[in-house]
Amino acid sequence: RLVAVVAPSRRLADRLERLVSVEAGRASLGLRFHTFFSLALEALESAGGPSGKVAPSALFHDLILDRLLDETGAQPSRGLAAAYRASLRDLLDAGLDPAQFEEHLSGLIAEEADRRRLRSVLGLLSRYQRRLDEAGVTAPSALAREAAEAAASGRAERLGRYREIVYYGFYDLTGAQADLFEAVTGAFPCSLFFPYGSRRSYQFRCDFFGDFLCGS
Repeated sequence: RLVAVVAPSRRLADRLERLVSVEAGRASLGLRFHTFFSLALEALESAGGPSGKVAPSALFHDLILDRLLDETGAQPSRGLAAAYRASLRDLLDAGLDPAQFEEHLSGLIAEEADRRRLRSVLGLLSRYQRRLDEAGVTAPSALAREAAEAAASGRAERLGRYREIVYYGFYDLTGAQADLFEAVTGAFPCSLFFPYGSRRSYQFRCDFFGDFLCGS
C-alpha cells in the first residue's frame, strides 16, 4: 500500500521527493508527496468533490486582488497582491466574518486611524469573497474545511488507500489547516515529524508543540 508524505509547501514536498529518489537513491514509487492543499483535494475525490471550482494556482487569486486594488486606486507595486492575499488568507482561515467584525470594530480598536485601516482590509476581504462567489471558486480555506468534514464523517475513503500518512516539517498551522490535520489524524494512521528543540531559536515551535499538538 502507498504512503502519503504531507509537507507545508509544494517546494518542500518536491525537495523531499528529490532527497528520497535522487540523493538517497531509494525507490519512491510507493510514495505520494502532498501539500495540505493537494491532500484536501484527494480527500474530497470520494466525497463528491469540492463545492465549487478550484483555482489552479495562486496567480488566479493575485489577479482578482490586482483588479480590486486597482479599483480602490491603490498604487501598484511588485508583490502587493501576493502580500494582501497572504493577509486575507489568514483572516479567512481564522473564520473571520467581515460583517460581524464590523459591528464590534469601534469597541475593539481605540484609534480612529487604526479603525480606518482595518475597515479598508475588511472591505477588501468582503469584495474578494464576493468575486470568488461570482466565479464559483472555492477559497483554499473553505476547501480545507470541506475536506476536514469529509474525513471526520468517514466520506474521505480515498485516503484509506494509504498505509500511513506522514506529516513532515510544519511548526504552525492556520485554523482551517489545523481542522484538516485533526480530522485526518483522527481517521487514518498518521505520523508526524516535527522540528523541535530546547534552544531559544526553537521557542516558537515549542509553544506550538505544547499548545496545539500536546493540547489537542
